[in-house]
This record gives sequence, C-alpha cells and structure tokens, in this order.
Amino acid sequence: MYQLIIFMKKIFLLGLAFLAGLTSYSQIVLLSGVNNGSYHLLAEDIKKISSKPIEVRYSGGSNDNFLQLKENKGIDIAFLQYDVLLYKEMQNQITKGELQVLLPMAYEEIHLITLNDSTIKGIADLKGKKVAIGSPDQGTNITAKLIKLKLGIEWIDVEIAFNDAFVSLLSNEIDAFFFVGATPVEKLSKLSRGVSNFIKLIPIEDERLNDIYSKVQIRANNYRWIDKDINTYAVKSVLVCNTVNRKITDADIELLLSEIDKNLSKLQTEGHAKWKQLDFYFEDIHWPLHPATKKIFID
Repeated sequence: MYQLIIFMKKIFLLGLAFLAGLTSYSQIVLLSGVNNGSYHLLAEDIKKISSKPIEVRYSGGSNDNFLQLKENKGIDIAFLQYDVLLYKEMQNQITKGELQVLLPMAYEEIHLITLNDSTIKGIADLKGKKVAIGSPDQGTNITAKLIKLKLGIEWIDVEIAFNDAFVSLLSNEIDAFFFVGATPVEKLSKLSRGVSNFIKLIPIEDERLNDIYSKVQIRANNYRWIDKDINTYAVKSVLVCNTVNRKITDADIELLLSEIDKNLSKLQTEGHAKWKQLDFYFEDIHWPLHPATKKIFID
C-alpha cells in the first residue's frame, strides 16, 4: 500500500508538471518598451482584450526589441519602429524571412531639439555638430542613423538617452538631439516654463525621406514652448513576430489578431489614444505579413 501511495504521488506531480508546461507554452510573451511608454500602454491594452494569457515585458526600446526577438530570447511578439526593420535589412543584420509584420500601429513623430539661440535652422545645419541620437537600445538611435545615411549629413553621433541628452544640451555639451515619440511626449509637455524657454524644435524637411517616413506637423498646441506648427516626419510602428523557433502557433496569432479586430472600438474608447490612428493600411509596409494578417485584414 505504501508503495502504491508513493507511485500515485509521483503520477500526480508529473501531471502537475505537465500542466504547468502547457500553461507556460500557451502564454504569449509580448515585448513592449519602456515602463509607461506608448508601447507599454498599447501592450497592456492588448493584454486586457486577449482570451489567452499575455505576459507583457518591458524593454530598453525598439532596437532592444529587435535584438531580443531576433535572438529568440523567449519573445513571441514585439513592438518595433518600422524603420528599424528597414535599417537592419540595409545593414544585412536580418532577412525578410526572419520576422513577419502582424499589424501597422501608431505613428511617432521625429523631434529635433536645440537651444533657442542656436544657429541651427534646419537639418542640414547639423553638419559638423555634436548630436545626441539616443542610446543604442532605442529606436531613436536607428532613426537618426537612417536619416544621416539617407541625407549624407556628417554630424558627430553622441549615443545617450533622452534625460542625458537634455542635460547635455542645456550644458552646451551637444548642439542638438533627436527623439522619436508620439506627441505630445510627456517629458516634453511637462517641462517647466523656465527650462522650456531655452529650447526650440527644428523642422525636418527633405524629399529624400519621403519613401520611409510620413510627412506630419507637430502642432503648436502640442507643447506650450512652441508658437507655430513644425514640419517633420513620423515613424510608423508595427507589431511583429518571429518566424524561427516560435513557441506560439499560427492559430494563437490568428486568435489574437481577430480579438484586436473585434475589440477595436473598445480599444479606441478605453485604451491609449494612439489606437485611434490604427487604420489597417498595409500598402506602405514593404515587409512580409503574417498569413493571419492577410486573412483577417486584407483578403
């Protein structure tokens, strides 16, 4: 009898282990972005409407997301800036068969910031200047490098994140800095009047960027420290998945996308404001789409 009890306990424990394994592999791991950033908030919205468990993870930014997804670090789906995909392909760091686009998401405006008394009037004036381009983890870093590559303007890259860039600008250690973020960027909209009086936005206008970015304006009412609309470009963000060693199935992805589709009105009224920009427009996405994306949103 004692041996039978021991045997039954082992069977029970093995059953629990098996069920735990099923639970872990039925969970979707979604890599978002920095805590309380737009990617993180969008990811939390998706988690709320999904019938499958979703683990939302933070990251250092869009470039960090790309590396984690490509290196198969347990990530199923991630938010990326679309230009990160294009730049990585140009640098032969990825082929189009390795990642698939699930959804085009919101647009994020490119901010170019300098001091009020700076002689920098446009992006061409960055030649020879010290320009902060974000940390290596950030999508901003890739955007700045791609703009530099497309336009052939030779500025000096300074790879530091937003907070350090802002302090460095006010200390005259750099001449300008890039930041990619959905307007109004909270850190820029909450600047004290004393600090905001020292900075200005520089327009970005060059037809050679039209094939990658969308022309937009940062409106005067987005920030209290600008008094007119500023021409710039916006970066499209996308939701992507890995095609190699992915633990979730195509059926899992189809279910998730169908739930986003069915709950779009709820997401737009109760979720992040950027859900209102979701238009399911795929014609300017020159990257392989997941079969479920084609089935639900195109066919």
